[in-house]
Amino acid sequence: MTVNKIQISRNDIQDKGLFIPVQLNWSLLDTENEIREIETKIVSEVAGKGFDFETIRFAHSGYTSTNVNDLTVRTDVNYEFYFFSGGTISGTGSTQNWIVDYRSEGFTTDEVYYYRNNFKKSFFKLDFYDSPSEAQQKNYLTMILPTTQGEKMVADMQGVVVDINKPKYILDFVGDTNGFFIYWLQSREYIDITRFYMSCKFWNAKTGTFTRMINRPQSDSVSDTYAPNNLFNFYYQVNLNYPSQKYNVYDTITFNRVGTTQPIKWYEYVEPNG
Repeated sequence: MTVNKIQISRNDIQDKGLFIPVQLNWSLLDTENEIREIETKIVSEVAGKGFDFETIRFAHSGYTSTNVNDLTVRTDVNYEFYFFSGGTISGTGSTQNWIVDYRSEGFTTDEVYYYRNNFKKSFFKLDFYDSPSEAQQKNYLTMILPTTQGEKMVADMQGVVVDINKPKYILDFVGDTNGFFIYWLQSREYIDITRFYMSCKFWNAKTGTFTRMINRPQSDSVSDTYAPNNLFNFYYQVNLNYPSQKYNVYDTITFNRVGTTQPIKWYEYVEPNG
């Protein structure tokens, strides 16, 4: 250890000055802030950039009835699901072979009326894609419409008149609400999508199989009833409006709005070997 002794002689006439050399390393100045910046950078690289994944609720946009005498604004969204009841799938009159009835899908009146497990556990699966192209699309949303929800129809059950569920849905703010709202990201920074393509499948818990649905009966195709257009016949277009937090549904071929007094119609797709 080196000890330096400094002796100052007293001189009352003249002030003395003392100069002490101190080494200064400017590279260490503000080191604490630099360390914080490095820590922030490392955490960002490891954990990734933070995004807002909060969701907001989109409701069906209001509309008026086609009846000129009824100008009441309605908000309900309407679905109708048609199952193939047998017979031909092409030619004059074959469209009527698709009907709004679960019994055409193999369920009995008893199973529907008593909500047997094979019926109660069945459902419609609505998938929302960013593109109608199967080679490019990604599934971002899925909604389930349970068979226990929906409208009623009159049926005969062993000589007794009963009301059973039918695959027709009128969804709104009250009553049947499952499937009415679309929940999507509040921020558009991470994923900026305002247009989805909605497809539909029916899960039959009785057979343990999915049935694919199309937006038109196959009888509408004159050239080949087994070759629907993959870009248009399997989807409806759903547009989100962020400012109003509402959505509209459009036919992918006519571009007319549907889900209003003109329901969103889905038809069972009959396979060639079906």
